[in-house]
Amino acid sequence: MPFPRGVLADPQMVRIETPAGVEIPSGATELARWRHLTDPAADETSIRALLLSFNHECVAGQAASYQVRWGAMRSSSGFPAVSSENVANGWGPKAAPLATEPPATDNFEIDGTQLREPKVWVTLPPAWLMKQEIRGPAAPISDAALSDYMTGFAATVVNDVALDVAGYEVSDNGSGLIDWRVEIEGWLYDRPNTLFNVYVQTGDVKWLRHAHRASQYYASWISTTDGPLTRKRGSFMKKALDAAGDPRYSLPGNPGDPRYSLPGGILTDYLLTGDATLLDRISAIGEFLEANIQTRLKPLGSDEVWDERNVWTALEGALYAFEATGQQRFRARAIEIVDGIITDIATPPPGYPVNMRGVLLHTYLVHEEVNQDGWIVSPWMSALLTEALDHYYRLSGDRRVLTVIHSYAKFIAESGLAPSTMNGGAVTGLSPMYIAATDSTLSMIGSSDHNHAYDVLGLLYRGVWSGQQLTLPTAAIQDALVGVRAIAMASFNAAHRATAALPRYRTAPTRKFAWWFGTTASMDWLISETQR
Repeated sequence: MPFPRGVLADPQMVRIETPAGVEIPSGATELARWRHLTDPAADETSIRALLLSFNHECVAGQAASYQVRWGAMRSSSGFPAVSSENVANGWGPKAAPLATEPPATDNFEIDGTQLREPKVWVTLPPAWLMKQEIRGPAAPISDAALSDYMTGFAATVVNDVALDVAGYEVSDNGSGLIDWRVEIEGWLYDRPNTLFNVYVQTGDVKWLRHAHRASQYYASWISTTDGPLTRKRGSFMKKALDAAGDPRYSLPGNPGDPRYSLPGGILTDYLLTGDATLLDRISAIGEFLEANIQTRLKPLGSDEVWDERNVWTALEGALYAFEATGQQRFRARAIEIVDGIITDIATPPPGYPVNMRGVLLHTYLVHEEVNQDGWIVSPWMSALLTEALDHYYRLSGDRRVLTVIHSYAKFIAESGLAPSTMNGGAVTGLSPMYIAATDSTLSMIGSSDHNHAYDVLGLLYRGVWSGQQLTLPTAAIQDALVGVRAIAMASFNAAHRATAALPRYRTAPTRKFAWWFGTTASMDWLISETQR
């Protein structure tokens, strides 16, 4: 059970009660403390999660309710508390799909991976889950249509689709079931943590189950040792070292593609199940990203890869590893990355613009391997980066990052959006450009990237909230919100279909689900806060 920061300091001050308020024998094992990057007085002073244990006579399919009360000493004694080291010993093989689910639901076994899970699931109310900042502060989704889209697209990515969808999709095109024997790109952008976002919104045990299975499967593919050739500990082994694709990440003999090493969902699974075997994988990812992603801007003329997505990956890796372990190396790495961002914006490498407009302008060469003049920003990758900066702010209180978030939102509102229409002109609004540049005549700028409207909308709301905290102007950002939201909702609607034998909610490419509903976990909280 997770707790908000500052609520609980002593695990002995928690008890389990029946709905009638009668205490029952229980035990408590501390899983994690709330960390703080810069303030020792706020670091590890309150409990973030406990593993609570008690006896209940279980009948398959039966539900029961208990109350957790804190603030008074637990009076029962001698109960053998389950530990994080042995909690998974009592798990069993992954259960078969429910009667309401098709046979292919969560069918990770088709690639030979055997998953284990609790025999009894304990779920918590969404109002409580939203207080935990599992992926930032959260509030209930106020738009019923948007809530339906979230759960509908989430169902597709766990293969909980209509029974007439029987075949597997071809070439990641949304034409059928997801084939977990060969699926790779669907793990980008922290798919497990995105499924946990759905659980936080609903409190529905089925989404806890789906998210846990995805986290355990993903964790099973994280290398815990240095492997053959140059495969390194912390890399995502399911993507082969010589896989086809971006040559900058797929050369034979490389250490592994760092874009696929994302510990957020693994940490959430630990906080909600207590499985301590996950901690080493979180540390491994943190170490791997520290060694294999350079986050500072590249010297002018360099063709070594740099983009906002890599900085997001590196910073989130350090932050989640710090939250899980409290290790100084991960604390130092996170601070180093953010200090580097601030420095590169204020005093960029020689040859960069004197006025960076408050963002990390960079070249086509490091972003797209195209030797073309101009200074660019990726709006959708910036949505990733600003989520990590927000995460850093929640753990540090460093208001410098609020300035950066606001600058990104302002840059994209002014230079990264284009008029757009959908549904044959029935919907008009604004779409993010695939690449936004300081010179609007540059030929590589994309003018209609509606599939990234929703994640960029989250960035814009983050920019408004950050600007309000600093009393900076937000009018340009707010002017863009209505137009971007119109295109985002039209994009969801366009991917919703009634075609027989096909998933009704089309997620193609499969990674789309995680970019749509990943960084936007705080969207409705941001909306409510900015409209106060």
